[in-house]
Amino acid sequence: MIKEVIKKTENELNYILTCPDNMQENLPLVVFLHGAGERGNDLNLIKRHGLPKRLEEFEKLPAVTLSPQCEMGKVWPTEIYRIKDLIDKIVIEYKVDASRIYLTGMSMGGFGTWAIACAFPTFFRAIAPVCGGGLAWNVGVIKDLPVHAFHGDKDEVVNPFYSINMVDKLNSLGSNAKLTLLHNVGHNCWDWVYDDYKVIEKMILEDKT
Repeated sequence: MIKEVIKKTENELNYILTCPDNMQENLPLVVFLHGAGERGNDLNLIKRHGLPKRLEEFEKLPAVTLSPQCEMGKVWPTEIYRIKDLIDKIVIEYKVDASRIYLTGMSMGGFGTWAIACAFPTFFRAIAPVCGGGLAWNVGVIKDLPVHAFHGDKDEVVNPFYSINMVDKLNSLGSNAKLTLLHNVGHNCWDWVYDDYKVIEKMILEDKT
């Protein structure tokens, strides 16, 4: 099932949600944060990349997926409490497993992924920020959280230093964070991360803990 929701209340974010055909209780939840170019009031924009680009495939994944849309003129790192409120609503409404909430995002969504994880350090099961970055001085709060970051080494929009700095800081504090630098790949490394590497499926299916 694919559900598209335009905000019902002043504070609610627009979003796309998928549920598997054999929907049941206690499924994991995957949250995807899009980039700056997909902001607005048109859900078709966020279907261009990442998780929403493959909506029909995710109907077959044993998980609920949630893709909110950021409003024009705003950025995800300043919207973290609205994102959290939406996630809390979905957890209750779809009876997902609150101990298995995964978070990923690309570009602006990569920055948002780092920001909301650091704001709620025990809330997520694992995160996969893509071509993003954040406040390295504060990243120690998620040193026990599984992290796999991705970045193109030829990115001229968001310098790879941003991901390198976050992961290096985490690991200096005893974390086991991973960083995949994609050789000769620019800012659109998300094409590989979500389509070829299939980070969403790996987050769910390879989680054995």
